[in-house]
Amino acid sequence: MAETTLVASAGTITISLPVSADPSNSIATSALAALTSQVSSGSLNLQSYNPNSTVPISTVPATVAQTVATTVAGTVNGTVTSPATTVVSTIAATVATALVVQSISSSTVVATVASTVAGSTVTTTVAATQAIANLGTLSNNTNEVINTNTSGGTVAVVSATVASTLIAGGGSNTAYVNRSSSGSVLLTGGNSYIGNSGTNSSTSTTLTGGQSLGDGRAYVDATVGTSNVTIGNNGLINVNTNSSTSANVVAQSGTVVIAVSSATVPAGSSTIPAVVSISGATAVGASGSRLIYIQNGGNAFINPNASDVVVLAGSNTGSETIAGGTGSTTVFGGRGMFTAGSGGGIMLTSSVNGVTTLIGGAGNDQLFAMAGGDLLIAAGGSDVLAGFGGFNATGNTFRTGTGSTTVLGGAGGANTVQLGSGSAIIYGQHGSVVASSVNADTYQLYAAGGSDTIGDFVVGVDVFKLSAGYASGGTLAAPSVVASLVTVTSGNLGVTLSDGTKLTFLGINNTNTGNIFT
Repeated sequence: MAETTLVASAGTITISLPVSADPSNSIATSALAALTSQVSSGSLNLQSYNPNSTVPISTVPATVAQTVATTVAGTVNGTVTSPATTVVSTIAATVATALVVQSISSSTVVATVASTVAGSTVTTTVAATQAIANLGTLSNNTNEVINTNTSGGTVAVVSATVASTLIAGGGSNTAYVNRSSSGSVLLTGGNSYIGNSGTNSSTSTTLTGGQSLGDGRAYVDATVGTSNVTIGNNGLINVNTNSSTSANVVAQSGTVVIAVSSATVPAGSSTIPAVVSISGATAVGASGSRLIYIQNGGNAFINPNASDVVVLAGSNTGSETIAGGTGSTTVFGGRGMFTAGSGGGIMLTSSVNGVTTLIGGAGNDQLFAMAGGDLLIAAGGSDVLAGFGGFNATGNTFRTGTGSTTVLGGAGGANTVQLGSGSAIIYGQHGSVVASSVNADTYQLYAAGGSDTIGDFVVGVDVFKLSAGYASGGTLAAPSVVASLVTVTSGNLGVTLSDGTKLTFLGINNTNTGNIFT
């Protein structure tokens, strides 16, 4: 696999992320194209299948044996003449339990397409040649389908109601609807549609992946029933959800691409898609695996485990929660709550105000707010918190951590800075206009014992709140007060608080703290 660079520009910063991709395109483009190709082309639309198409099908016979025991006594004219004996016999029957699709011949499907141009509706009939086999609904004496077709055609099938299995080879395309409470699907490549027929249907799908990105692709319709998916290296899946979805996805070692979509709901509906649970790689040697998540309107909870996580912004709907992990975390435009892994994080919020919380991990993290009203939280590493949104004076909240933190407030000012127990250098910023009550920054303690330098505190405009106590969720409840140690050194004000916090205000050369603290 070649190496390319995925670039995200945000305000005055540009972040470049080396990722594995095909030589001709970026991973984001190829992933999105691969995930949507089978849907946008109509090749996996069940309604387009030709019900009259024929396909060579062979059966895999199985012998079912049943042992029958019968007790027989010898009699003459009703009188027993010999002891009773037991006769044991075996009855064997051969039944067809599996259908094997080896090849599909092309058939012509005619579709009528209506389009409106300049107020006039034009109807066009289009004839397309497709290799499609519709096996229809299977009876319960056929509980397995094996698709070995390599022509690029598509096999459509609705399973039996007994426990059923689908096996599809690497060169095959399959549309499979499971009616049973225990459906098992093994996909070794191709384009596939996997869905359930009802709320009691449950399907476990394994997509083995392949040698290059997109060798295996699956559209998992999880709008009804239960869907469990295991995805292997270089596999791509799109999980379609609604409010009743029950879906779980487990990523194996290597690179996987997962999108979570939301089924269309009527305008004004309060329907909220259920949360899809996604787990990263856990196998020995999984370090360096990459889980690429594409936002597409659905909701997801992602436990990265050992995988590096990359979140690509595909839509401004849906929400995600990422729970750390031992790898790295990269987020381009997230909505929801994201905690960086111990391998470090580069994370950007959505451009929508107030929909994102970014939390640093054990490594060194860079957290960027691209809108107003977001919360950025540093942790124990060397972290950078910066705001590039909020130009309309909708500020962000920045919380320093237990390590070393640099804070650059949102560009429009009106930011809130909560000080933790580590060290921090803070520039709240006030936008391009003169600092006023509109874009004033607010400071508050979150934990005791920190050592913080504030670079642009404007006396009479910005506020440092002491009387209100520690910020909500902070380690102490009682308010701190200014201790007797107040000094001016080289034109900078130094203040020690009663909880041991040390503050330095750059450019303030007098000891009057009454117009700083409230």
